[in-house]
Amino acid sequence: MCSQLVQVLVAIGLIVLTFLLWRSACNRNEENEANSEQVNLSWEKGADGRPRHVLGRGAQGIVFRGTFRGRVDKGEEVAIKEVMSSSIRPGRDERDILSDLNHPNIVRYYHFVERDSLTLIVLELCDPVALGEFLKHTAISVELQKSLCLGIVQGMCYLHEKHIAHRDLKPANVLLKEQVVKIADFGISKRLGSTVTQHTRSGPFGTIGYQAPEVIDNTGSKVDEKRADCFSMGIVLHIILTRMHPFGEEHERNSNILEGVPASLPEQTGDQRDLLQWLLRHT
Repeated sequence: MCSQLVQVLVAIGLIVLTFLLWRSACNRNEENEANSEQVNLSWEKGADGRPRHVLGRGAQGIVFRGTFRGRVDKGEEVAIKEVMSSSIRPGRDERDILSDLNHPNIVRYYHFVERDSLTLIVLELCDPVALGEFLKHTAISVELQKSLCLGIVQGMCYLHEKHIAHRDLKPANVLLKEQVVKIADFGISKRLGSTVTQHTRSGPFGTIGYQAPEVIDNTGSKVDEKRADCFSMGIVLHIILTRMHPFGEEHERNSNILEGVPASLPEQTGDQRDLLQWLLRHT
């Protein structure tokens, strides 16, 4: 009887010891993953402790330059988007959308960090000047015009095929990498027809001057968000081809769009003009 009891106690002891060893290994793995995440992502800081090389600022946070060692041993320069604590849920939505995308005209997603109050999205590093500024200061050939337009159309077609609406397409959200278009900033993008609730704003979306008329005049009726994307895309393509906004100066754009003022189309004939006319039509 005693020998049986001893055997039972020894068995229980072995089980407890095995469990403790397993928990210890799990804790070490979690610690290693946390340390690995910290080591793999780094950036230079200024005297105030904030990132030194800021690439841009937006409503949801800042974007700065850093180094990511998750894919290349020697380290790879990346763009790091820091999402403000008030925008953490949209930050997760943006991650979920970006992680599902793989297209040469969409900015590439690498990694996501969420710890305490810090939320970071690690992205492909593009040229420091977005499309809008590039067009203001660079003379471009007809071939490059066509290439830029084609890149935007292909990128947006890919998004819509994936049932994703960008919802804020404009020159500032189109980046370039060696003159290749990279559509960026999916902060208010939306996966259409999904049963998953996303933290997206109701009502008007996008940027003034680049919104479709039905978005500006949102009276509660359902907006076709792919159609609204196409309207914004028409404006961006028009700017590439003419260096001008199709609906006039900044202060009059929304009123011209709402009032149905015909867009000033470029002199090009044929397919380009027909495409812009179709994209910028009023519903």
